[in-house]
Amino acid sequence: MFIMDKGLETAYIFANQTGLRAAYAPDIDATMFLAAQHLRSVHNMPIEGLWHRFLKTFGFNVRDLIYQGHLNGIYNPNNPPIILQLQLDIFVEYWNNHKIRYQKDKPNMSGQTPRHTFTVPPEASYENCGIKVDWQAMIDALCGQIPVSRQDSMCWVDDFD
Repeated sequence: MFIMDKGLETAYIFANQTGLRAAYAPDIDATMFLAAQHLRSVHNMPIEGLWHRFLKTFGFNVRDLIYQGHLNGIYNPNNPPIILQLQLDIFVEYWNNHKIRYQKDKPNMSGQTPRHTFTVPPEASYENCGIKVDWQAMIDALCGQIPVSRQDSMCWVDDFD
């Protein structure tokens, strides 16, 4: 299940998750195992904890920093986000390698890192419930939802190799 807050942008996520589940796992009971669920932010503790850790680690809100750069005339949206991507990559490495507190009655992983759990699933005490999807069909379908052509949306970008 994909858990998200109730932000306006999440309607697309909900629709995509539900559509992918219907297309690639029609045998899963959608009433028993939801494809996606909206929660108020205060009830979505894993993601709120993640944002708390991100803000505590880096000390700023990325959106606010970019917006301030725009207001001050120093942010150019045509430049690649090299510094931001570097910081996000560092955070992803940290998060995927942090040890989750051991809880003896927890049905999912505990006492190990997310990376270990997903790279060595046979040793873990849970079943791999991954659903295989046709990536190219999924990308084509998502691109088909974009209301303008690639040529129109990328007209300001120079051609490159």
